[in-house]
Amino acid sequence: MGFPYIILDECIIIYINDKPYNITKNFKNYHSVVNAIRNDNWSEVEKLVNVTKSIESFSEGKIEIVNGKVLYEGEEIHNILVDKILSLISQGFTGTSFIKFLENLLKNPSKTAVNELYSFLEFSNLPITEDGCFLAYKKVRNDYKDIHSGTFDNSVGCICKMPRRDVNDNRHETCSTGLHFCSFDYLEKFGNGNSDKVMIVKINPMNVVSIPADYNNTKGRCCEYEVVAEYKDYNEDKKEIFQEDDVIFHTETLNVDKEDIIKEFLELGPTSWEDFSRKYFKYTIAQLTKIYNHVTNKNITKFSYKYTAVEKLYSLLPKYTPHKLTKNELLEKTHKELIEIYYKLTNKKVRKFRDKNTAVERILKEQK
Repeated sequence: MGFPYIILDECIIIYINDKPYNITKNFKNYHSVVNAIRNDNWSEVEKLVNVTKSIESFSEGKIEIVNGKVLYEGEEIHNILVDKILSLISQGFTGTSFIKFLENLLKNPSKTAVNELYSFLEFSNLPITEDGCFLAYKKVRNDYKDIHSGTFDNSVGCICKMPRRDVNDNRHETCSTGLHFCSFDYLEKFGNGNSDKVMIVKINPMNVVSIPADYNNTKGRCCEYEVVAEYKDYNEDKKEIFQEDDVIFHTETLNVDKEDIIKEFLELGPTSWEDFSRKYFKYTIAQLTKIYNHVTNKNITKFSYKYTAVEKLYSLLPKYTPHKLTKNELLEKTHKELIEIYYKLTNKKVRKFRDKNTAVERILKEQK
């Protein structure tokens, strides 16, 4: 005996044991489900779409789906990490390291860290280890001591820690106390130049305290980490990575007269953030400060960071409006694609929209 179903352009809706399942084309087993329905193999259909049983199996019963709610050891949870775990398992991956990461994360007493840490890792391209920790970068002095205080030894094998209560948990106080870690992109914005060393650190998510709000959330503070390796080829690798055409950061600077760069800036019309930043990261902080002071009639001595200077200058340009997408075109985009479109329109990086309709409405509003 078969199950009630309907096949639409973008999905299949099927009722199994009085429960509806929405199988989209993004689902790994989508075509297998179609073939099973075509061949009247209903036992195979049930096996393919029942992700719940797979999740409970892979998580050893710790993760359950009850009445559409995700429970971890009986407690309801909902964040982007949970969505990721469900997505991985539905695509046939075990998700073991992510489940261990979730277990460690839920030991963190900070609600903000629990809700935001995984988004930070995705945005910063930082990997999760088999035991549910993650790897990040840290720049240190030539003698392996930390740059700020010179008291923490960051040689390979060392474990650096401090009382959690001494780490600032206010993400809006961007430069403050704590053990710092960062993404690859942030390394270029910090330190004393090529004499610094770059270390790879391993962090248990339960020890993360805050992700400061500056620099598009690419650095963090924790109370403990282990130094697991030294990135000895960083200074060579960055020359290639930061000068690729599709990356906005550059290590070289341009030797251009003050009058020329001011004239060039004043003649700019609306332009995308990618094009603008790709060009203006080539200038020195001093050059960028001169442009800003001339245009605004202010007298800033010097910006502390190049990224801040470029952002400030971009905000002075006429608003850039790319090709306007219709509502239907936007609804066909993935959540990640909508985030990127919104970023290109506003230069504001959001971790996640509440839902697709919210993302579409905000983009349509910005396009007006």
